[in-house]
Amino acid sequence: MGQHLGYRKESNALRRQLEERGIQPEKCSFRLVAHGPVLDEGKTEEEHRPRRDTVAALERAIADAMCAAGYDVLNKVNCRVLLDKAAFSQVLHAFTDAFPRLSKRAAPARASS
Repeated sequence: MGQHLGYRKESNALRRQLEERGIQPEKCSFRLVAHGPVLDEGKTEEEHRPRRDTVAALERAIADAMCAAGYDVLNKVNCRVLLDKAAFSQVLHAFTDAFPRLSKRAAPARASS
């Protein structure tokens, strides 16, 4: 988390997104909400890539759901991988305690079962 607030442009996405909105990260307080692991770690590059893509689709879907629920989401997640509905249901459920406006409605349109 700390690297995302640093000054190295290769790793400070959170700092840049906050500053683009005129927010000084040093004046913020943060609450990290996480869920996982969702998948087992891939031992090889061939195992890693599809898992990485699956997680990217989940990240896109949860960001879309949060936006639809009225939350202000900093990052736009670009991913064209089909969403795993079962995994998304689990992730969405895990985040509803921390973000109560999220509902357990159907998965986004580009989904696979």
